[in-house]
Amino acid sequence: MLEIYLEELEKSLTQHNISSAQILEKIKEQIELYEEANLTEEEIIKRLPSIDELIYQNLQVKAAEKQSVLLELDLKSCSDLVIKSSPNPGISYQIDDDLLPYFEIEKLKEKLYIREKSKLFSNKISSYDLTILCGPDISFSDININVISTDVSLFFLTINKLRLNAVSGDISLKDLIISNASISSVSGDLRIVNGSINEDCKLSTVSGDIDMLNTSLNANTSIKTVSGDAILKGNNIDQNKITMSTISGDLQINKRVVGTSLSSKLQNMFKNMF
Repeated sequence: MLEIYLEELEKSLTQHNISSAQILEKIKEQIELYEEANLTEEEIIKRLPSIDELIYQNLQVKAAEKQSVLLELDLKSCSDLVIKSSPNPGISYQIDDDLLPYFEIEKLKEKLYIREKSKLFSNKISSYDLTILCGPDISFSDININVISTDVSLFFLTINKLRLNAVSGDISLKDLIISNASISSVSGDLRIVNGSINEDCKLSTVSGDIDMLNTSLNANTSIKTVSGDAILKGNNIDQNKITMSTISGDLQINKRVVGTSLSSKLQNMFKNMF
């Protein structure tokens, strides 16, 4: 059990570009002390910090040391957009060289701006994929994204303000540390796994579900759906800061129903009338 814990911890630290040697040494010292006290492996695991806690504590420390970058994307023909961490320093983008003439791109030390030249795209290109890589020295002051018919995936990032508007595409956010998030989706699902949202959070979908799993949610949070469910699961959710509303959808926090949809209320009202 302890070996699995240490293996998973080292793997997760590596994925997040966090130096593991010193952290692992301290954890092993803690384990030795617990073993000297004749605790079982199960008892030791309960007393050790969770892997998620260790990762996010260290990412928050690292964020203060990173270069802050503004990222703006305005895309209408992108099929798959991926923004993720990279072991290489700096920020870069991956687009087929043949497509570069069809974009307006501004890349400065503290800003990356990518926009399609719409007239050219409508005549020449139906779709493409875009990947943006950010190194361990990069955090984002703002990420502003507007997309149509695009699946969006963000992995292992530190973001102060995230603004994301999507039409006809799914959104997947994993292992992110976000201070402020405003995300809206039309005809697409929103899935948030691990990570944390700490200050303000606004999530809305039309004809799409919101699924949040194991995400630390201590922000003032507003969640709205139309023809979609919103389901939150995790131990670090401050329910006192959350407001949820829906039309034709289910609302749940840790399997507990927290609201009734407008359509359900109307159905009950008509039942009571006859």
